[in-house]
Amino acid sequence: MVRRRPAREASPADRRRDRPATAEVTTSAQLIDALVAVGPQLYSFSLSFIVIILLWVGHYRTFRVVTEVDGATILLNALLLFFVVLLPFPTAVLGAHSDTPAAVALYGLAAGLTTLFSTLLWILVAEVRHHVGDMPHRLVRLITLRAAFVPAVLFVTIPLAFVDPRIPLVAWILLWPIQLAMERRFRLRLDAPRGPLQNDARP
Repeated sequence: MVRRRPAREASPADRRRDRPATAEVTTSAQLIDALVAVGPQLYSFSLSFIVIILLWVGHYRTFRVVTEVDGATILLNALLLFFVVLLPFPTAVLGAHSDTPAAVALYGLAAGLTTLFSTLLWILVAEVRHHVGDMPHRLVRLITLRAAFVPAVLFVTIPLAFVDPRIPLVAWILLWPIQLAMERRFRLRLDAPRGPLQNDARP
């Protein structure tokens, strides 16, 4: 005799997906219910937007002062681009399963690797190759520490997803204001003269 498995209890994410879509609502209560249902997708999109903005600003500021590009720099840049392109996949998983620890951990791993390669790119051109002109070493080191802060937070908070998925989700959304506060506190704006790569590119 074949024994049937007991039906799996629907998770909160499953119940949200079973709610009516916004196109089917007829009352304000149904509309609010439908908007709440897409809240996790909106959150994951906003989180990825913050991560990508931090990456874009860091990338722009890095190559604003870079004076020379070699093969290793191009390789790291390509790896960074790969993880940026990959980021929409864990974003979609997180949006569909925001209350699942594995989905939160997957996003943290993907975003952590992406920001790690961004940090490694800065370390290569500034700390190893010294392709940042006459930028003071203290400023280079402070920027390195600030850049390393983001992947460190992402990686350290991944295990917390298995305690409570909300803990890393709250911590990650605070990365942007913390980065802005660190920049203001340590005056980490890259106001150094433009590198010759940028000067050659402009008419």
